[in-house]
Amino acid sequence: MKKRLNIFCLLVLLVLGISVYMNFVANMAGFMIGVEAGQSSLQDPEKLQYLQNLVDVSLRPVSGHILVDSVYNEVTASFLPVMHGRMIVGLPAADASPSIWKAIWTLFLFLAFIILVTACIVFFIRLIIAINKSDIFNWKNVYRLYKMGGV
Repeated sequence: MKKRLNIFCLLVLLVLGISVYMNFVANMAGFMIGVEAGQSSLQDPEKLQYLQNLVDVSLRPVSGHILVDSVYNEVTASFLPVMHGRMIVGLPAADASPSIWKAIWTLFLFLAFIILVTACIVFFIRLIIAINKSDIFNWKNVYRLYKMGGV
């Protein structure tokens, strides 16, 4: 029984590791695209000010106008109706909000995320150690499961 549980735990940790690695690779690719865009816009200061003030906008359609835009499908040589849900808009410097507060808030959320993920991994490892010691049904494990579930 413990052998199967250990194999299952290793698989869970392997999937977690692969997920973290793939997110890291995707974020690094986006970071490099941003660096290249920033370096190419150094010649044009107006373009640089728009790149420094990017805002994420969520969109919702006006009632009755759900598919108002279209994209070109090269395979079928036709236009397909689309609805945009989110987009990133570059604002001029005069319209941008103070970025120091946004940077502080982003840093705070990032640190909170790191702390929560680390705590969840620690709870998971402690739960598996307790189960391997045949200490399965106790209140500490219930507490660990609640905390891992976000309750």
